[in-house]
Amino acid sequence: MQMILKDFTCLKGIIVWFVGLFLSLSCLPVQAQLLCTNNTSEPVWVAIAYHFTPKYGQVWEEGNWVSDGWFYITPGKTLQLHSYIGVNATLGLAFDFYYFAFQPNGKEWRGSRNFLTDIDPNKKISPDLLDFRIFHADNTDAYPEMPYYVPFEFKFATRQRSGSYTIELKADDKVP
Repeated sequence: MQMILKDFTCLKGIIVWFVGLFLSLSCLPVQAQLLCTNNTSEPVWVAIAYHFTPKYGQVWEEGNWVSDGWFYITPGKTLQLHSYIGVNATLGLAFDFYYFAFQPNGKEWRGSRNFLTDIDPNKKISPDLLDFRIFHADNTDAYPEMPYYVPFEFKFATRQRSGSYTIELKADDKVP
């Protein structure tokens, strides 16, 4: 009988340890991020735009719209487009995300909000690197000296202020 009680006490200790481990892991903060999944049979290029309020040390600066691109996503793959949604204690605040996507075959995912992109044909675009970042991207007249900064019609993605969000691109998506 003592042997059974000893085994039961050991089993109880293991269960309590696993429950404690589960509870501690479930309390860890989830890395908020913006993702995009290409659920088509062709590669896709994506640009995003978002409202960004930078933080330098303890000082919050005036916010503005930023566009980033071009992200290359192969069929069936998911890629991180932005490392956080909402507040990042070091970098600032990013929210109200939009996107524009296209495929070489002419398929586009677009909306009705204009943001600047960089379509400089002389740039060497790499699928693994961020090609451009434009501040004040909502002001289509902000860079008259940059002829390759062209506005595209971006589609709304999310207004989330925290958590993760995945943009899903499908071949049968309707374009306005």
